[in-house]
Amino acid sequence: PTLLMSNVVDFDYNCALKSNGELWGWSYTAYRSPTSGEVDPTPAIKIADGVKAFYKNKFGFNYSCFLKQDNSLWGFGNYYYTGEYLTEPKKLAEDVITCSANEQVMYIKSDGSLWGFGNNEFGQVGTGEHGDFDTKTYDCIVNEPVKIMDHVAEVYTDPRYTFVITEDRTLWGWGRNQA
Repeated sequence: PTLLMSNVVDFDYNCALKSNGELWGWSYTAYRSPTSGEVDPTPAIKIADGVKAFYKNKFGFNYSCFLKQDNSLWGFGNYYYTGEYLTEPKKLAEDVITCSANEQVMYIKSDGSLWGFGNNEFGQVGTGEHGDFDTKTYDCIVNEPVKIMDHVAEVYTDPRYTFVITEDRTLWGWGRNQA
């Protein structure tokens, strides 16, 4: 075993969040580095300071989001649905309290509004439309954040669907509806 880093409070395949709020990244040999865009492995590189949470893309699409102490949401890496490869973090939104990231990125702002963007092939962003990712028909890719609904307390994403719990504790879901 190789010691990679100390004082880590959370990690995933390409990032580690340290207890002092530093977010560090490195690459898998099979993926591009989240910071340099190169395929070759890179040593750990500090991505940001002042980070209080980061959101793992649970299916390894080499795109990550993180929430800074000022409640701004940032993203970086290979977000191939939009064709962007962000080697430097990009501010996505302000006044965010939580986020969930998969093939779609969904986040809740402090006013309880839910916003989302990303792959909408099965309607998982929640715009009311869907499309075919292979042919890029209809509204398959939502490139910019869109407001979905208000009064949201929690959000959970899977590559094919999204669930939310509202402030009145009701459960809502959308996306692929098959077992």
